[in-house]
Amino acid sequence: SAVRSILWMGYPGQAAGTAMARMLFGVDSPSGKLTHTFYKAKYVASVPITRMDMRPDPAGDYPGRTYRFVDTDFVLYPFGHGLSYHKWKVDWAKAEEEHRRRLEEGPDAFAECSMGVKVTLSSPANKRFGTPSTSVLLFLAPPSGADKGAPKRMLADFDRVSGAGGLATFKLKRGHFELADASGEFGLVEGTWKVTVNEPAELTHDITVTSSGCKLA
Repeated sequence: SAVRSILWMGYPGQAAGTAMARMLFGVDSPSGKLTHTFYKAKYVASVPITRMDMRPDPAGDYPGRTYRFVDTDFVLYPFGHGLSYHKWKVDWAKAEEEHRRRLEEGPDAFAECSMGVKVTLSSPANKRFGTPSTSVLLFLAPPSGADKGAPKRMLADFDRVSGAGGLATFKLKRGHFELADASGEFGLVEGTWKVTVNEPAELTHDITVTSSGCKLA
């Protein structure tokens, strides 16, 4: 109870000391996101070290592994979590400018979806903290009618914006909407997919997926 904070750095490299000091004293502003999940103690107690199954097994009280499958009740700090000395505002870019649907030539072509996220620095650009920068994460969640072994959500793409703001752009292709079945074969999952931006989600959008392509709902 007397411990107020713990500083942990994972494989930071030979410049770790300098980087840590610059962050702690505000010379630079943190802008990264967690590349893995920090779990609560009860998760560790529920996962045998000898079992590597990704998908959960409710019958055996096995919660699964990775952010794609584990219930958030087991999560302390989620994949994609991150802090910064700066504050950012994110909005969908104007539909007529950045939301595009492209159909390639040929009857069997898949119409791709392009999405844009406008990122604006909402706090003062204090030079003390260095150049402002932030990562933008785009997640996809399968339709509710997908196979029971489908992931809860997946990281589809990411981008980075620096300075006072900018535009993060993403292009979703057929492969983004394909999932593996029980035999390990990948196939297109049609229906309404949900797009979320960042962790926790700051923006959401629905995408309708059919055999001919994806379309922003």
